[in-house]
Amino acid sequence: MDFPLDIVFIGADGRINAIESAPAPGPNEDGETIQRTGRGQYVLEVPRGWMERHGIHVGHQVAIDRSDR
Repeated sequence: MDFPLDIVFIGADGRINAIESAPAPGPNEDGETIQRTGRGQYVLEVPRGWMERHGIHVGHQVAIDRSDR
């Protein structure tokens, strides 16, 4: 990862449990390993600030299409 992210943790019920921001890596970091405390069955990574710009917050419901399974 070479750019800042919002990391979205989504539970099995489709609700957003946590949204955490990850900054771009520093000059002595490779950006490959980040640790976060959020939990969920699914994780979504989007550009940092995307969730706020679109008014999406913890507790909102996410529809996950699993028709390809």
